[in-house]
Amino acid sequence: MSKKRILIDETLYGRIDEYCKTNGLTITGKCEQWLKSSLTKELYGDIPFGKFVSDEEPVKPAEPEPIEEEKINEPDVVAVETETIEPEPKKRPNKRRL
Repeated sequence: MSKKRILIDETLYGRIDEYCKTNGLTITGKCEQWLKSSLTKELYGDIPFGKFVSDEEPVKPAEPEPIEEEKINEPDVVAVETETIEPEPKKRPNKRRL
């Protein structure tokens, strides 16, 4: 099988090269791995959390226990008389005429 080459942008190649160098990987090996995984996702779809769906009935989660409500004693409402205070009229400032 002959190897085929593809052309990619230099900035993308630089980012891939930097990633592979920092993680001790080869560029060809990592690119092959990415292509295989992306092809698999394209063909079969993405499986959440990496688990396959089985034919068995799904396990139902346990129902939460009901929470008992505590009775809170509310204080008695007391009527309070309030006085309305009228604001004092504003005084005009003293002006001097020259």
